[in-house]
Amino acid sequence: MKTKRIVCEIIAFLLFAVLLVSACSFFSKAYMPERESYGSTWNMYLHEEKDSVNVMFFGSSMAYCDIVPSRIYENTGLTSYVLTAPEMTIPQSYYYIKEAVKTQAPDVIFVELSSMFFPDYSNHTAETVGFMPCSSNRIAATFETAEPQARFSLIFPMYKYHNRWQEVDLTKKRADDRVDLFAGYTPTVGVLEALDARREWTFDSTGVKLDKNEEYLRRIEKLCNDKNIELVFFLAPACSNYSAENLAIIKNAVKDSAFIDFNEEFDSIGFDMKTDFYDPLHLNIIGATKFSARLSEYITENFSLSPKEHDEKLWQDRIAAITELTHQS
Repeated sequence: MKTKRIVCEIIAFLLFAVLLVSACSFFSKAYMPERESYGSTWNMYLHEEKDSVNVMFFGSSMAYCDIVPSRIYENTGLTSYVLTAPEMTIPQSYYYIKEAVKTQAPDVIFVELSSMFFPDYSNHTAETVGFMPCSSNRIAATFETAEPQARFSLIFPMYKYHNRWQEVDLTKKRADDRVDLFAGYTPTVGVLEALDARREWTFDSTGVKLDKNEEYLRRIEKLCNDKNIELVFFLAPACSNYSAENLAIIKNAVKDSAFIDFNEEFDSIGFDMKTDFYDPLHLNIIGATKFSARLSEYITENFSLSPKEHDEKLWQDRIAAITELTHQS
């Protein structure tokens, strides 16, 4: 009888633990802010039809502001998604890729490398890691890429967002609980700052953990190789050129993988700094359309891809949405 009672108590405890974790997970997600743009759009990404994406892009804001998946689809018939975050570090890109391939099996992955010179801890860890799905990858990203003082709230989001309980309506569907009409792209309209001439962009690598970044580049390479995914590292176009020293560091770090610096094609792509940039680092919707056309060419020139099964109406709606925004800009 004693043994039976102990077994019952253990079962009751486990059931309670499962219910507690489930409740915490539900309320944590409910209390978190809705995330529809500027990266970390995991809720919407998970609404993509499983294994329907040909190409995926990872990196910082220089990816989600510069790449328009619907234009790539319009040009190539290939589906793509931009799964990035503001100031996302290279280690965080690794965990994003590792989590993303749970639901998609892309043929090609592009990783933007301006983050090579980012500080070890991002100013946007709460958004980058905090909006990842609850998983072992999120836990690993928390302890390996987040500053120590941020880890508790990343593990227990209710601690950070509990004060939102008065503004949260649990009966109302979240705005980000849907498919993303822009497939991870964040449209930027207008020219907030323009330069008359391109300048040299020099990163101070003091305090930057280049060895750690290179370690995670190797992990990204291995992950893609294990998954039979083609990998391309790239630098997005900006109003500033990287210094020769910075470029040498990047090229040496990825010397065994495909790499392209689109800044070298600035003039041939046809960028105009007075019309195509939202700010010195990010393209607006006009510039992003030009860059996406060049990406379309690069993809078709370098890879023989067949379109995956996908929702054609959704992608036509995505084209229409971008076209409407472009006409308004």
